[in-house]
Amino acid sequence: MKRMSILATILVASLPVSAHAAQLINEDNAPYTVTVTAKTGSVTVNVDPESVIEDICDSCTIALGENSVAAKGEDAVFIRKGKLEIGD
Repeated sequence: MKRMSILATILVASLPVSAHAAQLINEDNAPYTVTVTAKTGSVTVNVDPESVIEDICDSCTIALGENSVAAKGEDAVFIRKGKLEIGD
């Protein structure tokens, strides 16, 4: 699991972020692959079960299958029951 987290961190690090960046929180007990699309392009990120990816983007679209959300600033994007949602 740590290997996937390190890989996700490296991939996400290629996206521009500021001090007020969104985070991705997987509350499920399953791994997922999401696509993060920003102005500079897209990256595919593997998300471990019950994990958090800090500073995933400044302003981007995060997609999980057919489900997608627009994240910006200090948004918390959750994966719950296989779906993305913004909230707390």
